[in-house]
Amino acid sequence: KIKSNSYESITLCGMRIKLDKKRGETLEIEHIRGKTCLLQDCEILGGEDTIFINGTEGFRSEEAPGFYCNRDKVHLKRTKVRSAASRGIFANDSFIIENSIVDECGWYGIKSNHGYTPKGQNQIQSNPMKPNAGPSGMGGMFDGPAIPISAFGGQLF
Repeated sequence: KIKSNSYESITLCGMRIKLDKKRGETLEIEHIRGKTCLLQDCEILGGEDTIFINGTEGFRSEEAPGFYCNRDKVHLKRTKVRSAASRGIFANDSFIIENSIVDECGWYGIKSNHGYTPKGQNQIQSNPMKPNAGPSGMGGMFDGPAIPISAFGGQLF
């Protein structure tokens, strides 16, 4: 868990983090007060939601009043996010994802309540309820209740 710190930056590089349990998050990133939290060339696996990004909970940024504190401070670069029981990334704040893979999830790749910024070539498992959803605005890749792919017999069409 990376939580409530004031480091200038945090970088996780070349790490493999795995949670065998299907409950809880493999990696939680909350309330980044410094400039950035970079996950570069990492592989994050398992958990109910593999990565949970939370900058809300009533905490506001001193640098930008009115915005959530993690706004685009979390950056995934060339990172693989896989094997979540439900979502690969669940974010209550915006983030940047660049040349990364989010797949093999029980439901879908990303739920972002405040959108995200894609850069480069990403491979993101789509939401079967809204396969053409994009990264902007409230809801990001989420629209309606999540239904496990197994409800479709493992196939969508």
